[in-house]
Amino acid sequence: MVRELSKREAVIVSKSPLRKGILLSHSRIKNPAKPDLKSSEVWTDICNGARWRARTQGVGITVYYPEQYHDVGEALDLLELGIEKKKPDTVIIPDTPLPGSKLEKRLLDILSSYGGRIVFVNVPPNEGVLSQLYKQAVGYAGMNEFGAGQKAARSASFFITEEERLNGLTVLKHEEGHYGHWLRIEGIRDIAGRMGIPVKEVFVGTENQKTLNLGDGKFTIITLGNRGTEAALTLDQKQIAGLVGMDLNPTVAQAILDSRVNSTIVQYPRAQGILAIDLMLTSDRFQGYFCGPTIVDPDNVRVFQL
Repeated sequence: MVRELSKREAVIVSKSPLRKGILLSHSRIKNPAKPDLKSSEVWTDICNGARWRARTQGVGITVYYPEQYHDVGEALDLLELGIEKKKPDTVIIPDTPLPGSKLEKRLLDILSSYGGRIVFVNVPPNEGVLSQLYKQAVGYAGMNEFGAGQKAARSASFFITEEERLNGLTVLKHEEGHYGHWLRIEGIRDIAGRMGIPVKEVFVGTENQKTLNLGDGKFTIITLGNRGTEAALTLDQKQIAGLVGMDLNPTVAQAILDSRVNSTIVQYPRAQGILAIDLMLTSDRFQGYFCGPTIVDPDNVRVFQL
């Protein structure tokens, strides 16, 4: 999933003035000084990939991330601060806010005023954002979010019997107002709708999770990330007809080996960070790279195990 710079692109880079950029995460990344704080494994890997690629190419990159596990408002504060302080020629950001939201308007205002190059990473730009920023946007590296939802729904549908059909698919959401997650849910609903399967969304949060209670019966569950999968694992196993997660960490990998999670849909976050730097260096027109989705199950989990 990681492509090396071609000879032609390497020449372009070597003849260009070194770029400097900022990379914005909407989630807290791993901080060795605070190991007990929950952090986003995906965004930690994105930032590590970007830092590595920037270092090998002699590029200056500054990473900003919020103190809270997920806080788009704080992330936008940091974006404004970073642009003012670092004066980057490229910003690398996720298009996290939902279309039409106040946060999206604020993001558009910040980026329009900034006027420089933009690389979108992890969360794709929606059509409205791209149409307004088309002169600045040079690329996207991330997962096919809608396709990930479709893949998860197809995988989960195998576990729905007539007994569980009334409950349908239960989607555990651990973040609100997240455009990428909205796309995943739309993908789930697309496949479930064709099969006549109802979809219910349940918010579980990210901080201070308690034992999940979905009520009586058996449930076929799809999660939108590791925090949701970890919440689902607090359920009595007898209540789970099937469990399909998204993303992967050591806890989820072990649960797959223990047959507590049937499968999980993964992206390639480190590759996203690497490709974001490549786009920052070489792209003059919009280019997109999909890094996933890929299904991880008991047959291949050891290949992906962290």
